[in-house]
Amino acid sequence: MKNDYISEIYEKDKLVLHPYEDFNSRGTYNRKLITKSDNIYLYDENGNKFIDGPGGMWCNNIGHGNKEIAEAIKNQIEKMDYCSPFSESTEVSAELASVLSDLSPGD
Repeated sequence: MKNDYISEIYEKDKLVLHPYEDFNSRGTYNRKLITKSDNIYLYDENGNKFIDGPGGMWCNNIGHGNKEIAEAIKNQIEKMDYCSPFSESTEVSAELASVLSDLSPGD
């Protein structure tokens, strides 16, 4: 049985527009509620442990909770959290482009 807080989160989740969701069936899916993550694992509200396959496939291939990455993100956010790439340039984007260019074959 779900506690009141978890039930409330499930109700609020019905308002989330999940990618590739059939809008005619919104709010009827029985999704897992993920409450924490660690390295390559996700945990649901019942403590069940899952390998985060989709996260690793898209944007989280270094795992959850990586301290080195978290520190680098923290340092960058303290320096500059965002700058529009449409009309401006930044040191970090130029440095990254240079590294990627060096790693890429061709001109």
